[in-house]
Amino acid sequence: MLRHFVELFSGASDGCTNVVNVMVQLTTEAAHAVRGHELPAELREAEQNLRPLELALEPLHPGAGDSSLATWFRILVDDEASAERVAGELRASPAVASAYVEPLSAPPA
Repeated sequence: MLRHFVELFSGASDGCTNVVNVMVQLTTEAAHAVRGHELPAELREAEQNLRPLELALEPLHPGAGDSSLATWFRILVDDEASAERVAGELRASPAVASAYVEPLSAPPA
């Protein structure tokens, strides 16, 4: 999962089209570590629990100079139930300031 989390933080994605976004805000320290391709100790338990899902963490604002924007990431998940599980696991980590499932948008009428 370290590999997957590091890939996620560096912007890798699997190209899925029907995915659910899990929006994640890390603490400043954790975001800095992840952007440096390191897994903070505070995320190791979540990483171990979520490893079978083979997820990637992507920066929401790559290259952002604003430190508050640099703390935001997303994870692409195949379905809403898995997305809720991912968000819940991440919320349990002290390295995570916020994690939630982004509501699905309705198609235009």
